[in-house]
Formats: sequence, C-alpha cells, structure tokens
Amino acid sequence: MPALAAALESAVATAVAVRMCGPVSRVRLERFAALQHLTVTVENGPPVIGYLRTTRRWRAAGFLAGLIAYLALNVLRGGMGVGIGFACPFIGWYVGAMVAETRISCPAHRNEDAPRPAGPLSAPPRPPRTAGPLTAATRSSRTAGRLSVPLSPLARFLSVTAMAFGVLVPLYAVAPSGGGTDGTFGLARIGMLLAAAVTLLSGLLQRRIATVTVSERFSETVAAELAMRSRSLHVLSAGAPVFLAAAVGQAMTGADGIPASLTVTPFGLLFLVLAGVAWYTATRPLRLLPTRPSPL
Repeated sequence: MPALAAALESAVATAVAVRMCGPVSRVRLERFAALQHLTVTVENGPPVIGYLRTTRRWRAAGFLAGLIAYLALNVLRGGMGVGIGFACPFIGWYVGAMVAETRISCPAHRNEDAPRPAGPLSAPPRPPRTAGPLTAATRSSRTAGRLSVPLSPLARFLSVTAMAFGVLVPLYAVAPSGGGTDGTFGLARIGMLLAAAVTLLSGLLQRRIATVTVSERFSETVAAELAMRSRSLHVLSAGAPVFLAAAVGQAMTGADGIPASLTVTPFGLLFLVLAGVAWYTATRPLRLLPTRPSPL
C-alpha cells in the first residue's frame, strides 16, 4: 500500500510537471517582460521564449526527480508513501536550474525549444516606465565589448555567503571531530561533500553568466540577453544558500518532511527566513543599470 500511494502521488506530480512544460503562454511572457522591464519584440521574442521554456522544463524535471526520490526514501524507511518534503524537491529543482543554464549557454541547444507563444508577437507587452534606464543603456551598446549583468546587493551577499559555506562544509565533513566513523556518517560525509561541490559549481556557473559579450546587434537583443542572464543570476545566487542548507541538512539528519508532531526549532525558523529572503531576492524586478561595455 505505501508503494501504491507513492506511485499515485508521483503520477499526479508527473502530470502537473508535463502540463507546466507546455508552450509558453503570452501571460507568462508578459510577466517576464514586466518583471525584467523588457520590451519584447519580434527580434528578441524567440530567444526569450526559448529561455522561458528551457528553464521551466528543467526546473520542473529536477523538482519531479527530487519529489520521487523523497517518496522512494519514505517508502524504504517504512513510511506511508505519501507526504510533504522540502529538501529533496528543492535540491532537484536547483540542480535542474543549473542544468538549464548550461544548456542555454550552449549554442547548439539555445534556441531549439523556442516555439512561438500562444498569441501574436506583433503587439509586444509594454514594460513599465521604469524600463527606460536599461533600454537606454543597451541602445548605446552597438560596439563589440562586454557587459556586466546587473546583480542586486542582496543577491550578491547570498551568493558569497553560500560560496563561503561551500568551502567550510568540506572541512567539517573531513574533520575527525565532525562525527563518528560508522557507515551512516560515512554516507553523511559523502552527501555533504556533494552538496558543497554542487554549490561551488553553481558559483562558477554564476560567474560565467555574469558577463555577456555583445557585438553589432539590435539594442532589443542586447536588452533581452541582459534580462535573461539577470533573471538566471538572481535565481542561482538566491537559491544557492537554500540549496546548501537543504542538502547538508538532508545529509546530516536524513530528515525531510513533516513529522508526526510539529516542533519549532531555531534552525527551522532560520531556514524559513533564509528561504523567504531567497524567494524575495529572486523575484524582484530589475532596477539596476548595466555597466558600460568594456573592450574585448
């Protein structure tokens, strides 16, 4: 019975994930344009649509894989086969977000999933009036050079914090005083090392996204490139500390989900605050000016 319950929940989650990976709706395109203060045109629309579909597809796939892993662990531990977990699904979601960014950066896959939205692009969504600075700055970017992708101070702080702990976690994992020598702690050590490795890889990926090379292109294309990279950079930066906390907590305690008796702990409250700050940071509109292009 637990296995059947887990299979049913997995089937429902799979159906929802498949539905989310459908064609990019015009509403979603308009929401992205308003959030990033971007004017979507016929010229830059297809890359934006491909970006939105690729990111959602891989994030949904990662979330689904994490949820199925959580349900499988629940069954193996003698649970009911159903439940609510956060660590495993978020770990999968974040890894999926990283995979999406690596595929987007590859020219062979960048525009392979760029269908047209459900609605004409001839009447692009109008961004807020505050969209002027970014558009004006990118209009002057007609000479070959590099632009630094805008990143909010809070997102930068979260990213740096995650990288710092990504270095400290392996030191704790290999320290003799970090725990016992039984097989369980051996698995915990491996889990912590993997979590730190993925976090540091995320930092390298963020560094790769943070600078974009521009050439003789339309200003709308440059603005779209900055908007997509800024969105990705904020998501990865804000999610990095949450991923590390979830992965390390899962590796050390193996606990995930809602226990029989709900208890409030300082670490739990701190984790909720961290997740809330990360969500706030990743979903804030872009209000920063990009720097001037530097010569190649």
